[in-house]
Amino acid sequence: MDAAVQQLQNLARLIRPEAAAQCTQEHIALHSELLEEEHHKKEHQHDEEEATGHSDFEVHVHFHCQKPGKLTGIDTAGLFKAFLSMEELEVQWISDQKQSSVELSPKNTRINLQ
Repeated sequence: MDAAVQQLQNLARLIRPEAAAQCTQEHIALHSELLEEEHHKKEHQHDEEEATGHSDFEVHVHFHCQKPGKLTGIDTAGLFKAFLSMEELEVQWISDQKQSSVELSPKNTRINLQ
């Protein structure tokens, strides 16, 4: 679990805004019931989680882009490669001009921002 949290805390290595936009990760916040349980009881998980092997993570990440006009998409392929058991990723995004949502999968890893 600790390794997964460390990978998620540096999402800039796993998800790639277009290089031309010159983006840097400024802030990230992670939330998961599993993380809260780990904090309280490091060695024990609920029977339901052990049976399903399923856990939801909520991640809020903020990127600052020097050239936001050149940002038309974000590639999340690295995230799916790092977490091979991840089947889907529900993304909600907001920019200064638009907001939208998309469901991604290992076969559909691009967030189109236009």
